Amino acid sequence: MKKNLSSIILLIVLLGVFLGGCTSAGVASSWPGLSVADGVAYVTYGAEVYAVDIKNGNLVWRYPSEPDKAITYFASPAIADDVVIVGNYGNGLEAINTKNGVKKWSFDQAGDRYIGGALIYGGKIYAPNTDSYLYVLDEDGSLLWRFRTQKANWTTPVTNGDLLFLSSMDHSLYALDLDYPETGLALDEGGTRTLVSEPVWNADLGAAIFAEPSVGDDGKLFVGTLGGEFYAVNATNGKILWSFDADGELGSVWGPAVIQEDIVLFGDEKGKIYALSAENGNEIWPTAYTVDSSIIGGGAVLPEGIVFPTIGGKLIVINKEGQTLPVISLEGSIYSKPIFVDGKQIIAMIYSDHLLIALDENGREYWRFKPEE
Repeated sequence: MKKNLSSIILLIVLLGVFLGGCTSAGVASSWPGLSVADGVAYVTYGAEVYAVDIKNGNLVWRYPSEPDKAITYFASPAIADDVVIVGNYGNGLEAINTKNGVKKWSFDQAGDRYIGGALIYGGKIYAPNTDSYLYVLDEDGSLLWRFRTQKANWTTPVTNGDLLFLSSMDHSLYALDLDYPETGLALDEGGTRTLVSEPVWNADLGAAIFAEPSVGDDGKLFVGTLGGEFYAVNATNGKILWSFDADGELGSVWGPAVIQEDIVLFGDEKGKIYALSAENGNEIWPTAYTVDSSIIGGGAVLPEGIVFPTIGGKLIVINKEGQTLPVISLEGSIYSKPIFVDGKQIIAMIYSDHLLIALDENGREYWRFKPEE
């Protein structure tokens, strides 16, 4: 019981954030979703989506032109070509022109909110929703098919180019084909094309999963659960290859792992960073590296190591040998995974005067972005 007490407390708090709705000001008490493409950072937070030039931190556009505080955003944007896909806390999935911030289309057939971001791959959009369905759309926003899990889906799907992998709050990691013939689909009473074929496989990992799996080059998937277990899974057949729980001390794992050659690194909500052998799950370091607050966002690869954010506003840079650089401390909290691109760490903040901060790999500041009221 002691092992999971802090995990349970954090889960209750975050469930309140995701499912409880909004603050008195009408803005959802969540953290920003962040993506970067073609020199622009796209960030979802509160009732708006912002596009920010990463060279100088200048605003390119904001969406919508007249925000509705009843409709807020959390899911990380997905970008392909000239479109950015964002899901909101209503049931809307919206496609926005990357050049000017004008809406191209919207999809409103889901039954609940979008927490996990969409995946765009092969001309299709794979969008998980908390109504228990994964929705698959074409580039114009038309529904191709949907797949039902047993509980809410909070996590961005990933692919290895052959299969689609979806983590779910129903404790399962699913593998699906990227597309299905008409014989694999059935029209329900509402005329919706629902997948009736069985998934390629599903692996029961024993607890809810918020982190998307990390895809290794050796045919393995690596993913942690909110129950304090970390797994390596065969991507072809779903067989669990090994598991790790730090002798019962591993906290909830909220962010994706980082794969460095034959080592897998990840953080947990107890504020520990682990390095495991990708082959067998053995610990690489004598002890986990401990920080003073929870790690919710995943790590990002820098030239000198991997940077992990903490909810205490610190950036921890550590290499696979366990050596660290000086800790970078910022005012506020960091729940989102940092993104390192063009020599800059792009950091999304909450409880801070600024929404975005750009740093070099050593922590020197380039710019800050604060949305105008």
